[in-house]
Amino acid sequence: MAKQNTDTPTADKVAEHKTCVVVPTTGGMVWVRGLKKRPRLKSSYCVMEGDFRPLKLSKDYHHFVAGPLTQVQNPPQIYELALSDNIDSGRSWEFPTLITHLLETQGQLSFADPSTLEKDGDPGCNLIWATGSLDQDLAPVAADYKLLRKLELSRPVFEKCAAQGHHIRIFLCAGQPAEERAAYKEVAKEFGADYYEITTFKDLTTALGIDLSAESTTKSTTAELTNSNDSTSTQPIVSTEDSSKNKIHKGLLAGTMAALGALLLWAGLSFFGSGSSTYQADPEANAQTAQTFTLEELIAKDQSDCRKRIMMADRFDTRALPFKPPKGFQINSRKELCGFRVRNIGTKAFRLQLSEVLKDYSIRGNNSLYRGRELRAGKASDLYLSRLPVNLRAQLTLTLEEARKSRFFIEFSRPTPGG
Repeated sequence: MAKQNTDTPTADKVAEHKTCVVVPTTGGMVWVRGLKKRPRLKSSYCVMEGDFRPLKLSKDYHHFVAGPLTQVQNPPQIYELALSDNIDSGRSWEFPTLITHLLETQGQLSFADPSTLEKDGDPGCNLIWATGSLDQDLAPVAADYKLLRKLELSRPVFEKCAAQGHHIRIFLCAGQPAEERAAYKEVAKEFGADYYEITTFKDLTTALGIDLSAESTTKSTTAELTNSNDSTSTQPIVSTEDSSKNKIHKGLLAGTMAALGALLLWAGLSFFGSGSSTYQADPEANAQTAQTFTLEELIAKDQSDCRKRIMMADRFDTRALPFKPPKGFQINSRKELCGFRVRNIGTKAFRLQLSEVLKDYSIRGNNSLYRGRELRAGKASDLYLSRLPVNLRAQLTLTLEEARKSRFFIEFSRPTPGG
């Protein structure tokens, strides 16, 4: 792979601080918050930070650790991977997760809170941004990863890092469309980031400055990253030297952080709805939108069985709820109720948001619905309950691609006698 600048300071910058890893998704940024060995357990699993219940992703993560990752760690270890938010579909988490494990073997991994990127005087950490799936040989696989959408959502993170002088490295799978690659190259130049297109596992370890051939895993020398004469070596396509003329942007970004923060605060307050909203439903519009999704109860034998199925990522029994114009849906809070599922049965994606009134009743971390998330056609999103809400009304907002919003109410009530 060609390198545009031969004097990149990447290795020196990498050595200054440890590195935190972010997993970009089409619903927002998910941060790696912990990686612990759990030798007494039988399977590796993923959890939300501060929670012990395995996520749906856990089965795939276990197969990843017990399969391809054995090329890095053999015999395989049992791990707990903690995330800042849920990842309920797709495979683009595999590439950043591999990087997480590689950094862990070198003692270079950090679980810094993203908010520290905004604090003056806090050294924070370097940032690695990566997305993509892997094959059995740990080589990245080119696919449609919605890269332009992820780039849009990643900009605030890049701005914070650049404003505070934190070093950014961006990793993509080789073979992505030219338009997407060009967009990422421009962003790398704008924010002083190193940008890599990775073809093989060897490319990745070289780019990270990691030598796994040694008998013991130690930090590799900086020369490994800067002295390669191989024309296919993974030196950054865009390096920080290429973007020296853009350093003025950092000052401008720092000067606008206060305004940006105020804008984000306003957006956040507008984005999160409240259960006591005075919104008046449009019966005709809601009836039309209701045909694009279904609401299903997630059911088990009792609350104990609910917790078991959530922990083991097992299937639930489901029951579709009828839409009751104009207000929405009614759920009977009973011992068999574990949560509910929203399924997109239409032909277009929509953005889904649940008012925060249910936050105290749902499992911590299972909260992508509260922040608003895109739900593509044919996909579903679950919300698990930690306790049963009674006499409570939550608002569900759907925003279609045409920017048309429809709001529905989900009312939780005690079951009727005999029901």
